Amino acid sequence: MNSDYNDVFNLDGPLARALPGYAHRPEQAAMAKAVGLALARLEPLIVEAGVRAGQREAAAAALARMAERAPAAGPPWGLGLLARCQALLSSDEHAEARYRESLELLSQVPVALDLAHTRLLFGEWLRRRKRRGEARSHLRVAHQHLNKVFRKLGISSRRQIKARLGVEGQQDRE
Repeated sequence: MNSDYNDVFNLDGPLARALPGYAHRPEQAAMAKAVGLALARLEPLIVEAGVRAGQREAAAAALARMAERAPAAGPPWGLGLLARCQALLSSDEHAEARYRESLELLSQVPVALDLAHTRLLFGEWLRRRKRRGEARSHLRVAHQHLNKVFRKLGISSRRQIKARLGVEGQQDRE
């Protein structure tokens, strides 16, 4: 992936050919790579938003981009996020296996937020299928993980969470 960015920004690359007077600066390639990685980090959220908004084509397009990048993101982390997004777009018969695969992979990386998010989505999925006992266990663990993340950020109450998210004054849905 890094060589792709370097190729674009090299003195004989497409930018140099298209822009008279182009000057090569290595920091350009580094910045492009950083922006690309930041956008790639949003792909799982784009998949989820597309599914929730009924925009399955947009979600599927984001999933396709993820599938290309997942192996480069680090096997357990990238593949764990990919499995979670595949679960979101899967039929019921395949979704559970994808969620479980995601949980297994993400439990191997130190990114607690992604694991908690997957537990939350899987718990919601189980609850919609009337598997309340299983759902409760995943939702409880997700809640514990998210509380731990919030405490690390110095957020200890629901009011503080809402203030940080900019939703103060809105009613809780319980």
